[in-house]
Amino acid sequence: MAVKYVMQEMPDVRGEGKSVLYPKMVHTRCLDNNEFLDMAADSSSLSRGELEAALHAVANKMKEFLALGYSVKINELGTFSARLRMAKDKEREQMGEDEEHRNAQSIVVGKVNYIPSRKLVRDIHCACHMERDGEARLLEKSPYTAEERLAMAHKYLESNPSMTVAEYAKMTKMPRSSASAELRRFRQDEGSGITVQGRAPHMVYVKG
Repeated sequence: MAVKYVMQEMPDVRGEGKSVLYPKMVHTRCLDNNEFLDMAADSSSLSRGELEAALHAVANKMKEFLALGYSVKINELGTFSARLRMAKDKEREQMGEDEEHRNAQSIVVGKVNYIPSRKLVRDIHCACHMERDGEARLLEKSPYTAEERLAMAHKYLESNPSMTVAEYAKMTKMPRSSASAELRRFRQDEGSGITVQGRAPHMVYVKG
């Protein structure tokens, strides 16, 4: 059975006016835990219960060692490691002796990084039979020109102290990635009257 793919337009993050297409797999659906275990048991000498117990044991032990600062490598899958971030509503720590230092209560585990093994990627590629699905998919375009969008941003900031990427994307009907790239260009252009305040992930846009 062939897996379908489409050519998806990539956001013009550099503002060069060039449209670039990249391949994107069309995902059929998500297999839930029970369905996956049933299918795995059908092609294994282990029972469904044994497979489920093994997965629980691996997951529990992985959580234990990731919490201790280890990365965990599983040959057939890849390498897992914990990734930290600042807690919600906490500003990033700044360099300098007079800057406020963040304590452990300001830091949380934000996500788990996963790097697939080369063998896993290679095996999936060898088992994958691809078939193109229709025409290229283009990004949703904003109905407003760049000049109109800049004017909309200024009007928004006249009645609001700041503006987020999400707010700008919703207002201008742009994909979030395109909105972020455009705001980045605005802040780099001194004549735009738009600048930034704070640091990611709490960075907002304000009148310059």
